[in-house]
Amino acid sequence: MLAEVQAANSALAAITGAIQNGKDLTDIAGSCADYFNCKSIVARASNKRGTKSQIQTFMEFEKLRKQEQRLKEIMIYSGDPGMWDRWLEFQRDCKRARAEEQRKKKNSSDQEMEEVMQVLRWLGGGVSFIATMLFTTFELIEFFGSKP
Repeated sequence: MLAEVQAANSALAAITGAIQNGKDLTDIAGSCADYFNCKSIVARASNKRGTKSQIQTFMEFEKLRKQEQRLKEIMIYSGDPGMWDRWLEFQRDCKRARAEEQRKKKNSSDQEMEEVMQVLRWLGGGVSFIATMLFTTFELIEFFGSKP
């Protein structure tokens, strides 16, 4: 978790520096994506209940929120007109992309599980068929073999 916090902090520092130097969001899209991915990991971890490390994670997430508030001020007062709105739109797009990726992973794992279950059904049916045929064969051998 500490690695994600550090990565988010360094990405946010790069974003802030770039905005202050007059760059647009498109110039720093990679840093923005890194920041959002790390921030979402930290946010999910901070929402869990429990240990001291969770409290520490929550505090780190709060620091990220304060830094993002400073970034908002920089974008509003130093950036291009509408930059903060584009920033929010970019965040929304990143969140949708992450959700879509998670949905695809879940669907692919569900599909793999269904394929495994199908193979197990076929194997179970095959074993059952073989056992039934063996039993029937032995019964027939015993039936016809016991007649005088």
